[in-house]
Amino acid sequence: MNKRKIKCLYLPCILFVIAVILGIIAIYILIVELKSFMMPTHVPEFYIPEYDWTSVLLKMSFVIGAWFYLLFVYIYVDKLEKECRGEKNE
Repeated sequence: MNKRKIKCLYLPCILFVIAVILGIIAIYILIVELKSFMMPTHVPEFYIPEYDWTSVLLKMSFVIGAWFYLLFVYIYVDKLEKECRGEKNE
């Protein structure tokens, strides 16, 4: 296999597959976290529920990291497409 085929064909496909998987996981995490915030709980009037903020911060950092990865893939694959198209024309 030559480098051009790997770089122009397989690399974008692999990056898109990883991006789709990370996107699905990030959407699932967002839905679960929003659902936990929105669901009313029956607690006494002056009770302040304890919440595991470390878990929330880790999940949200994963979601933000997934969004940055999606942005990176979009920009990088666009650059690769222009580069590979330029190689074909030469």
